Amino acid sequence: MSEVEKFNYLRSYLQGEDASAVAGLQLTSANYTIALDLLKGRFAQKQTIINAHMDALLKLEGTTCNTDVNKIRRVYDSIEVHVRGLKTLGVESEQYGTLLVPIILSKVPEDLRLILSRQISTENWKLDETLKHLRTELEARERCASSTIKETSKQSSKDGSSPKGDGERSKGSYLSAAAPQAQGIKVSCTYCRKAHASFKCDVITNVQARKELLKKEGRCYVCLRKSHLAKDCNGKSCFKCNKRHHPSISEQAPQTPPLQQEQNKGGGKPPVDGAKETTATYVFTEAKTSVLLQTAIATVINSEDPEKSIQARIIFDSGSQRSYVTHRIKESLNLPTIKKETLMIKTFGSSVGQLQTQDLVQLTVKGEDSNQIVQLNAFTIPTICSPLKNQAIEIACHNYSHLQGLKLADIGPESNIGSEVDILIGSDYYWHFLNGDIRRGELGPVAVNSMFGWVLSGPVDDEVESTQVNLTSTHVLRVSNETATIHPGDKRLEKQL
Repeated sequence: MSEVEKFNYLRSYLQGEDASAVAGLQLTSANYTIALDLLKGRFAQKQTIINAHMDALLKLEGTTCNTDVNKIRRVYDSIEVHVRGLKTLGVESEQYGTLLVPIILSKVPEDLRLILSRQISTENWKLDETLKHLRTELEARERCASSTIKETSKQSSKDGSSPKGDGERSKGSYLSAAAPQAQGIKVSCTYCRKAHASFKCDVITNVQARKELLKKEGRCYVCLRKSHLAKDCNGKSCFKCNKRHHPSISEQAPQTPPLQQEQNKGGGKPPVDGAKETTATYVFTEAKTSVLLQTAIATVINSEDPEKSIQARIIFDSGSQRSYVTHRIKESLNLPTIKKETLMIKTFGSSVGQLQTQDLVQLTVKGEDSNQIVQLNAFTIPTICSPLKNQAIEIACHNYSHLQGLKLADIGPESNIGSEVDILIGSDYYWHFLNGDIRRGELGPVAVNSMFGWVLSGPVDDEVESTQVNLTSTHVLRVSNETATIHPGDKRLEKQL
């Protein structure tokens, strides 16, 4: 590799102050050596790095739980990383070990601290000796924890019960919600960790998201516990669909409605005859105004293959943290997936979020001027919103003087792409497209300038008022077990009718 290639490779990894230190150097062979000297002189300060390692050891987060072997392992690994870093810098453990041993002991649980104190020489505390004893004890606990899990799993297969710990009891755990409280056992939801049964969780309601969480944590699909697979579980089948999985991941409604179950328990008889009741609901809607949304029509391009492009409608939503494109755009432009991410998506009117795994793609959006382009990353979803309606853009331009003569970013459903929305620009890229120029009148929508033209938003008074009346009629058949008794007066009335 030549000096120029090394210099180019070096610069690709520099950020912030590192990059600024060599920003003025041209990409030449001679400047590579100069760049190295500049970086070493400014950042390769041995004492500063030593101080950083020691500070990290002092501030290391310890653990007080003697049963959490994984946490103890993380503490030990962190100590090893910094000790090896100091050794690389020429700082041997003999120089600081006596001071560091008490600090290390304070980071581990009390029972482990007692064991190490017995094994360490009382005359001279050595760091290497302390770490050796800590590693030996830790490995012994890890072996013990592993064998305990296997033994517990075997025992649970024999007696048909699941090991206590995470999740819920596999047998009968979802037959009675009051049983755990009566026995003094604290119920904890596997999905949100709140005090309710997992199949009653109202925080994570999406079945696929629940399965992803169980898979990620290595839990059984039948009893929600760890340390074994569903095929080895002796738990009961789902009471909703009788399949071999936990009720919380069933996609089927219960076979027998709860109300009917209660009636059957109470000895209720099947209904014989009934009377008809009709309920009518009238919804009166008077449409006088339409509200314009911030939309624009733009050319969307595949960043890796500029020959592939498509016209699409963009909607700007500053209330969204991320940007999205539809599957139609991804497939039309053949956009490659950069990576997959799991997002917690909360929709309007819902306090419950859903975990969804989405593809992240990269695309380029071209402005009115061919030189104006924005490259962005967006998540793909099936649909952004329903086709836009009542976007009276032409009426707005005709009725309001402050909008006349503006070159608009969207002409409405009359465009050749219809009224579909394929791209949502959230707050992450919102101001990459809008430049902040605003035109406002006393009435009517506000115009904001963008790289596509002027974007309108706000209410528009329609020239023609339209009224819509929707009638919803619901017929309910009410049944009764009792024999109807007709009064003589009712018979006379019946004859008259």
